[in-house]
Amino acid sequence: MSFYKIFSFPDLGALLVRKASAHVLRRRKYFGGGTTEMIGCVGTPWVERKESSVHARLEDGTIAIRSILALSCAIDTHTNLFGGLAQVSKHTGWLAKTLHDRLTGLKHSNEMLVCHIYKAPTSNHGDSVLQGATVAFNFRKSDGFWMGGLDVGAMLRAREIYV
Repeated sequence: MSFYKIFSFPDLGALLVRKASAHVLRRRKYFGGGTTEMIGCVGTPWVERKESSVHARLEDGTIAIRSILALSCAIDTHTNLFGGLAQVSKHTGWLAKTLHDRLTGLKHSNEMLVCHIYKAPTSNHGDSVLQGATVAFNFRKSDGFWMGGLDVGAMLRAREIYV
């Protein structure tokens, strides 16, 4: 997950790994600052990688202590402003449901649907257990053909909608 996308700061991310799957990450070919215990170059070269934990093997370079401290402040501020993650989930679920419902109702003058929405048949926008707050869709022209990205951008700019 990108904390930058959640809080706009700091420039940190997190990789969530199930312990049972962590062995897959041992095959990593890159090694460099912070990822090794020791490198031998006398005789046959060899590398002893950090094996104490998954995160020790994956952290490249010097740990960004200031950013980690800033993340703690960002989480606290976010919680104070917007409530806990359950409240955020409820609100973003409502936003996604509202967007889904409104996009579903958009029609061209010839009654052709404007949007094709992609979702699993079992998902339900507004239910954060079954569906996240993401709506994936494409626009269609009135003749049924797909709108390309440039066309969508031009249409949105003409209506002063900035995404």
